Amino acid sequence: MTSNLAQILRNQWPLAAETGLVLIALSIAFLKPDLGDRAFQQAERMLGGLARKRGLAVIAIVLIALVGRGALLPIVPLPAAKIHDEHSYLLMADTFASGRLSNPTHPMWKHFESFHINQQPTYGSIYPVAQGIFLAIGQVLAGHPWFGVWLSSALMCGAICWMLQGWLPPGWALLGGLLAVFRFGLFGYWVNSYWGGAAAAIGGSLALGALGRMQRSLRVRDALWVAVGASILANSRPYEGMLLCAGVGCVLLFQRSFVPRIALPMTLVFSITAVCMGVYFRATTGNPFLSPYQVNQLQYGPVPVPFLIWQPLRPTLEYRHPMMRKVYMEWEAPQLLAAKTARGFLSLSYLKVKLTWIFFLGPALTLGLVMAHRTIRDRRVRPLLWIAVVMAAGVAAEP
Repeated sequence: MTSNLAQILRNQWPLAAETGLVLIALSIAFLKPDLGDRAFQQAERMLGGLARKRGLAVIAIVLIALVGRGALLPIVPLPAAKIHDEHSYLLMADTFASGRLSNPTHPMWKHFESFHINQQPTYGSIYPVAQGIFLAIGQVLAGHPWFGVWLSSALMCGAICWMLQGWLPPGWALLGGLLAVFRFGLFGYWVNSYWGGAAAAIGGSLALGALGRMQRSLRVRDALWVAVGASILANSRPYEGMLLCAGVGCVLLFQRSFVPRIALPMTLVFSITAVCMGVYFRATTGNPFLSPYQVNQLQYGPVPVPFLIWQPLRPTLEYRHPMMRKVYMEWEAPQLLAAKTARGFLSLSYLKVKLTWIFFLGPALTLGLVMAHRTIRDRRVRPLLWIAVVMAAGVAAEP
């Protein structure tokens, strides 16, 4: 019992610490509202000047994220991979760093089957390539894949600042970038593991930031940024990226004057991306239209891609190793069956909302929801609300 309590405290201490700091800040705000007035005004003037230099503000956020996490290395050292997914990404990184797209199948591959890797038709990771590319960059340039995580996390914070500049005044965009550094770039698990997350966030930020700029004026470079962001999403989180891009596409289609001018540059970027993906798929699966993830789900998964609530379970598969059967048929399959019931769906939805709140908001940023009613009525951000609705509906369909 004591050990369980200690484990819970270790896992929940960041949330508990954040809650405590928020309560202290609220107490000071009510009891001594003018505390530090002069210092805050001076900081606001200084940061306001930086925020108005938009490009410099983005660079500053990237550097703050890099220096901040680097300064923590003595007390938060390079992480060790602990989860199957991390080892799969590290396999991909090592493959790329060695100058290969995939690896030959071991002649005794049946003895080396494991989770989230393919042994047939080639040996490699099942995941999209974006995270593996960042890890490979870290391995090649700095001798360790985590430095690629560090870089991607800092670029994510800068991309979030750039995105917010497309929708908000420059001061608020800079503040959002700083919040991203503290929330995701220092202690978050995205920067302290090999699971990824930052790559997809970069893609989403580029697409949404360019969309915000296109609400005011149409420029070819913004169309290119939308396409680049969508391409990164396709190679990091394809399903969630498809949902976000569907929302962005609907916004652009309703603004018909935008479509003719953006079609050609976006088509060019998408064509290059599709060719590169086809080359990678052919090297790893032998089929330019079949991804390693699809091959893995066909071999082991209880349902085929995209793994949605209404899909029926496949007939029981034959597994060579008991642990493989246990995970897929005694853990994944029951989750899918439970999600098909009303009670299971509601329980799952509650868990998704809870985890989303903990990761993205927490006690500190929940205070911002006090003014949510005014934001919802603001026509300028209505496209983002519709995109959020599309995302929420799509994520709700995943078990």
